[in-house]
Amino acid sequence: MENIPIVQIGVTYDYTRFECQQMMRHSSSFYYCDDLHTSLRGWKRIVYKIHTSKKVNSILHLPLHNLWAKEVITSDVAKKLNADEKICFIYQGGQSYLDIDAFSYLKKCYPKAILIYKYNDLVSLNERLYPGFLERCKKLFDLIITYNSEDAKKHGLILSPPLLFDYTHIAPNAEQKKSDIFYVGRAKNRLDEIIRLFELCRSNELICDFNIIDVEPSRQLYADQISYNQTIPYVEMLQRVRNTKCVLNIIQNGARGITLRDYESVGMGKILMTNNHYIEETDMFDPNQVIFTDSEIDFNRIRNYQDTVWKCSRDNNDVEHYLKWINELVNNISDEKLIRRW
Repeated sequence: MENIPIVQIGVTYDYTRFECQQMMRHSSSFYYCDDLHTSLRGWKRIVYKIHTSKKVNSILHLPLHNLWAKEVITSDVAKKLNADEKICFIYQGGQSYLDIDAFSYLKKCYPKAILIYKYNDLVSLNERLYPGFLERCKKLFDLIITYNSEDAKKHGLILSPPLLFDYTHIAPNAEQKKSDIFYVGRAKNRLDEIIRLFELCRSNELICDFNIIDVEPSRQLYADQISYNQTIPYVEMLQRVRNTKCVLNIIQNGARGITLRDYESVGMGKILMTNNHYIEETDMFDPNQVIFTDSEIDFNRIRNYQDTVWKCSRDNNDVEHYLKWINELVNNISDEKLIRRW
């Protein structure tokens, strides 16, 4: 099978950068380019921010946004690409790159390019943020993949396989407090459940490290014990996972898939406390390592827990398997039939 160059563009978040760096450790033909807000330097970054600013354009619509499309591939990555070859470009950001016509530009510069959009959140959430986003993506991308089985069924998207990373290099940080249970995430539609579980854990004398983002001041209960609206760098977050015994993962309504907290729990040998019963349907599931929030919780087990290797399949869930899956997807689109699959 042909090993196709894979380029992830518009990388914005620390965790996505971590994922890309893990991919690069397994493949010499995987590259990534940071989002323009990061990759541009000096006056270019200033002009880009002003030119594409929503606030500025709501007052005065500035033309020629597509001039920025040529900047999405950084010069160091561009040197490694052959315009005559089949190349896979992956994007999982918002509508900013759609608005600058980045993907039409990529098709022009790389005629055999395969464009993949990767959802890392619910389709419905993206639609609330960017109305009509999915339909725009269907017109621009050759393939659309998602982690969420419900969205895959409802919208005819491709369900991606699990992606379990190697966390062995993440060492404990002695400067951070150790905890019995760790939570980090946006409130979304799950704040009441997060608070309920915090109260339950606290009443059972667990040491809690809870970090909740996007919470209005009026809803910030236990503000002296819970960290609100404080962004944690991803490496520090992984260190906090390393320093805990149990990771809490409360998935939002409408989600059925494996998420980062699940992978981190498996990869670092932690107990996973979750409402995500979907994990039972996967070969990552280890019943000895998972506590479901709708069942009786053994708090002594959490207090006395020592890191334990999960008894689950890893061969079909690792980076090499994921890269092989992407290559198979792309190779199944022939050079003679580079058309949209919609």
